[in-house]
Amino acid sequence: MRKSIKKVAATLLAATMTLGTLTSAFAYETGTKQVKDDDGNVTYEYEAVTDVDDKEAVYFAVGNMSPEAWKTDATANIIKPVDGLDGVYSIDLTFPAYDDESKWASRFGICAAYYDESTGVFTAGTWARMLVGEPAYTANDGLTCLSNISVRPEEELKATVYYDERTATVYIQDEEGNAVDYYLSWVGNDDDEVYMTVADYAKTTYEKYYNGLSTDDRRADLDKIAKDITLTKSLFDGTYVSNVKGLAAYVNGGDDYYKASEPASEPASEPASEPATEPATEATTTAAVVTPAASTPAAAKTAAATTAANQATKTGDVAPVALLAVLLASVAVVAVAAKKKEA
Repeated sequence: MRKSIKKVAATLLAATMTLGTLTSAFAYETGTKQVKDDDGNVTYEYEAVTDVDDKEAVYFAVGNMSPEAWKTDATANIIKPVDGLDGVYSIDLTFPAYDDESKWASRFGICAAYYDESTGVFTAGTWARMLVGEPAYTANDGLTCLSNISVRPEEELKATVYYDERTATVYIQDEEGNAVDYYLSWVGNDDDEVYMTVADYAKTTYEKYYNGLSTDDRRADLDKIAKDITLTKSLFDGTYVSNVKGLAAYVNGGDDYYKASEPASEPASEPASEPATEPATEATTTAAVVTPAASTPAAAKTAAATTAANQATKTGDVAPVALLAVLLASVAVVAVAAKKKEA
């Protein structure tokens, strides 16, 4: 039976909260991994994610510029949750000056370690890349390689990579707070597919991109994914461009673009209120004196009953039947008072 680690995560979260630090607890376990040469000699060791709880995922930025270069399961490469930003993760990376002869040095992918509950297989340390712009996609190493991101600065660049799992959106920002443009190979492996800017994707169509893929297995990957989920194809209709801008604003103190895009829930129906009484026009002649309704005993009882009913309704102290009884009693009081007045 697979050991659950939710209790460990919950304990860690409780501990951090006790210390007053708002830190997200990850539901994963770690261990030491060894890298060996062809003769079996240990040449290197690093800390890696070794297990992830059911339905959980841990994201990694994997490339030459990663803290642990090209290690798809290293804890040093984890993209960590950003405090106060729902669904947003980040990692600081240093990108080298772009060299057309060493394109690989400026390229990285967002990978995931996950536990596939349907197959009972834990996947990490493999190229389970995420599919940018497709939040419904679950990391699957059964495919060939998916999204690669290339940052091409003229000189070395320190920047923060943000990833929003709710929209599978990537936003990169330098130390001065400026947005950093990047090139994306949506479905590809290394340099065998075209890299385009986010703006370029919005200018083409999914069909043109699909038909332009250089190898059959890339098209097969998209076909396989489309059987499991409905692709949003957000890269091709301008939605992804908007999401990048929205995420940029969100990480810089703006409103949550994702929640703003959600359909507004219908407001709870409220009892219809009586139309407000129009203010009396000033009379130039002597006006009849109107006694306030609350000054009569019957009206006072009616007002008290209504107030009590309203308060009980708000607090849930009165059942619907009891509330109806109170209102009927109030009507009866008003009726009696009216008859007395007529008499």
